[in-house]
Amino acid sequence: ALKAEPNLVSAANNLAWILATHEDEGIRNGTEAVRLAELSCELTRYRDPIPLDTLAAAYVAVSRFDDAVEMLQKAVVILQQSGRSKQVRQTREKIELYRSKALD
Repeated sequence: ALKAEPNLVSAANNLAWILATHEDEGIRNGTEAVRLAELSCELTRYRDPIPLDTLAAAYVAVSRFDDAVEMLQKAVVILQQSGRSKQVRQTREKIELYRSKALD
């Protein structure tokens, strides 16, 4: 899908998630995940919490924990503005997880 439509947010975001989080090291590719997730965020002007979450996961895949926390903090603001309290709580839990990984 990305070859046919390079700016397709959902395809870039979904592939970035897979490349960032897949358990198989042969599939996982943090650098490409970051590239695709950054593209998704740029296309959505960093205003959609889903690509922000994906970008955070991609940053974790390349050990950029502070950047991951920053993206999730942006997502929390957006989620709060839209009244999605469950997602706010879940995202804050991820923030704490990523912060703890940065300290390891």
